[in-house]
Amino acid sequence: MQEPGIKAAREMNSMRNKRIFALVVALAVLAVISLSGCEEKRVSGIERIASITGYRFSEDIEEVYSFQDNNWVGCAGQYSVFRTDEEPDCIRNDSVKHNPISLAMIDNMMRYLERYDIPEEYYPDFEQKYTYATGKEETIIFYFPESHMLKIWMGGH
Repeated sequence: MQEPGIKAAREMNSMRNKRIFALVVALAVLAVISLSGCEEKRVSGIERIASITGYRFSEDIEEVYSFQDNNWVGCAGQYSVFRTDEEPDCIRNDSVKHNPISLAMIDNMMRYLERYDIPEEYYPDFEQKYTYATGKEETIIFYFPESHMLKIWMGGH
């Protein structure tokens, strides 16, 4: 007959082994789930923005620069620069609600552009005349008619 202390120690070891096994299985499942979402179909910056915001852009648009910050929960932020001769419908169209852009929104965007190491040559030039639209996912779309540049910031989704 076994002593009570030995039996209790074996039960504790068995319980600890079951917990360790359960933890390893849970971590493996989490790894599989998180890695399964990492493979993403590559689309252009304008296609990605159009699919998220619902805005449509001219077919003559030319992508100049695009940045997308991905993390394990999705897209954390993105900034794209395009060349186009036409002011986009989302800015020109009176049916689109143009929410005012606060200085706090601009400051926040500029902090992220710096944090993401976006080259300064692609920053919005607020000394130039511009029009803008706001949209879903903290989107701000700037159009600079003199340079024919469209600069789009999306805060994340």
